[in-house]
Amino acid sequence: MNQSEPIRIGLPVFNGEPHLQDAIESLLHQTYENFQIFVVDNASTDGTSEIIQRYAQKDSRIKYFRQNQWLKATANWNRTYALAAPGVRFFMWASDDDLFAKDYIESLLPPLLEDSKVVLSFPQVDVIDQEGKVVAHLYREVFPSGRSPFQRIRSIIRSGRFSAIYGLLRNDAIRRAPVMVDTSFGADLWFLMQLATAGDFYLVKRPLFFKRTGGISETREDPSTSYDPFKTWEMGAEEWRLLGGLGIGYLAKLYMFYRLKLLGKAFDPQSKRIDWFLWPMFWSYMFWKEPRSMGVRTKLRVTF
Repeated sequence: MNQSEPIRIGLPVFNGEPHLQDAIESLLHQTYENFQIFVVDNASTDGTSEIIQRYAQKDSRIKYFRQNQWLKATANWNRTYALAAPGVRFFMWASDDDLFAKDYIESLLPPLLEDSKVVLSFPQVDVIDQEGKVVAHLYREVFPSGRSPFQRIRSIIRSGRFSAIYGLLRNDAIRRAPVMVDTSFGADLWFLMQLATAGDFYLVKRPLFFKRTGGISETREDPSTSYDPFKTWEMGAEEWRLLGGLGIGYLAKLYMFYRLKLLGKAFDPQSKRIDWFLWPMFWSYMFWKEPRSMGVRTKLRVTF
């Protein structure tokens, strides 16, 4: 294919020594060669810096930046985007412990070039172990679906974790700053939700991304801090305000708020209860929009 379109890749990393070399190799051997990789080292304390600088000396497409002191993961992702994305139409994040098929970029770029409504192109995902062996599949046949922003957002929440954050993005669709926001339901999920208000997602039905299980990608926080991996699921006024910024109606906003609370509850079974006085509105909206959305399988659905 024509390789005139420049692609920028942002790779935030913290202590990525175990698999960083493999991740970089999988990017450097792309069949689509018109790209640059901006690696932003979040003050790593292992051999990350030496690995990156060695590759940067051999390949001018690699640009290396190092933080003087450790930042929260979301802040480093935002800085990576700020350094890499200006001046190009298409951008993608990469991780330090996952792998990309050699035709990853070549396969994801055409949907974005052919349809201006597509803001994110991403593939099916295979899960690999520490040795790189495929151990599971995360295949999505029709995701995300829906003609409206609300329908697309709802399908994102239903599908859970599927690594679309590493897909190829239309840069002008990323409208809000900062790109990543700390929320109790996950910065990547919030980013995809706001992206869904800007346009359509396109799924390339081939496993082109290989997600390493048990990896130590930069999405985790520094273990030396007081970060709790079982962060409370509770959502407050600030997250209600964030959902309001998606431009969805009040009932849709309420529905989304509690779907996210239920998602958080699944991740943290010890979580607090859902406020009982808002349940009636939540359930009313579910049955009004789609009686099967929470597992209802009765003949009532034909009346909606």
